[in-house]
Amino acid sequence: MRSVDAFAFEARDQPWQPDWGIPVQIDQGVISTATRRGLRPTALTDITARARSVFKLVNGAPRAFEADGQSVRYGRDGVTPMTLEEWFQSATSGKAGGLR
Repeated sequence: MRSVDAFAFEARDQPWQPDWGIPVQIDQGVISTATRRGLRPTALTDITARARSVFKLVNGAPRAFEADGQSVRYGRDGVTPMTLEEWFQSATSGKAGGLR
């Protein structure tokens, strides 16, 4: 059995690698949608942060989840998962309309 010190040493030897792939793919989709829909450039940081709290990558594609992080958030038709376009429209309407 390894000692705790040996394990700690092995962990220190490995450089920390953040998982940039997941947020970057979600950010790119949101920024692309936001640009097409005329979102103010100053609001991009806010909208991408909001999207990261809703979307996760599932089989390489962004999928919206409810606040529990387990239940899929469905789109207008109630059958298919919510798209970035649908989410963006709901996120920028009403009280959040100041983003445009």
